[in-house]
Amino acid sequence: MDWRVVDLGRMSPALTAAVDEAVLISRSEGLVGNTLSFYTRDRPTVSLGYFEKASECIDLDLCQELGIMIVRRLSGGSAIYTDSGQIIYTLTLGDGLVPENPKESYPLICAGVVNALRGLGIAAEHKPLNDVVVKGRKISGSAQTRKAGVVLQHGTVIVDSDLDVMMSVILQRPGKPRRREEMTSISIELGRTVEMDEVKNALVTGFEKAFGITTYRSGLTTGEQEMARKLSDEKYGKGVFTFQR
Repeated sequence: MDWRVVDLGRMSPALTAAVDEAVLISRSEGLVGNTLSFYTRDRPTVSLGYFEKASECIDLDLCQELGIMIVRRLSGGSAIYTDSGQIIYTLTLGDGLVPENPKESYPLICAGVVNALRGLGIAAEHKPLNDVVVKGRKISGSAQTRKAGVVLQHGTVIVDSDLDVMMSVILQRPGKPRRREEMTSISIELGRTVEMDEVKNALVTGFEKAFGITTYRSGLTTGEQEMARKLSDEKYGKGVFTFQR
């Protein structure tokens, strides 16, 4: 069966996290097929890993000063900074399609991003466990979760972000890039302004190649939209969930 591609455009931070969960639930219930979705957040945001404590991984005072929103996502991993200069992709599929071991599933899924960047003329490669780099500099990171027979991987693709702010709001973490020189973007690598649609199209082609599939464009179902709004209002948009740890 062809995989669904959903372009969600620009959305609020809480709604982006809610949509990811709504699609996961719909996929687990067999209401939709395998889905590749894209969105950009409509304001600068820090996305916390599900198990993280905000005060231990981000500069809360600086986030408040700069008006940076904070959300907690349903996957684990480390906090990341996102802004309107990044595309966030989410791949939601039956977990039988990728190996259970993350050391094997991350390379397979990240190959979609690698293919996309190479298609744009950027010499990207996967860096274990869950990054994509260009000449050693990080251009994409990702995280996974598995629930109810479904694997969800979402990740960032840096198109033209504010890397100085990114480096400032995330606190020092062992083994993670902490210098601006360790990060890059599509616009830096190509030396030109890059339209988001160009990157999205490259990602669709990249994932089609990685999995040997064809895709079709669609929107969220009415049920997914209603579920996402409810999750945004009652869970992801609430401080009690965001700062629960």
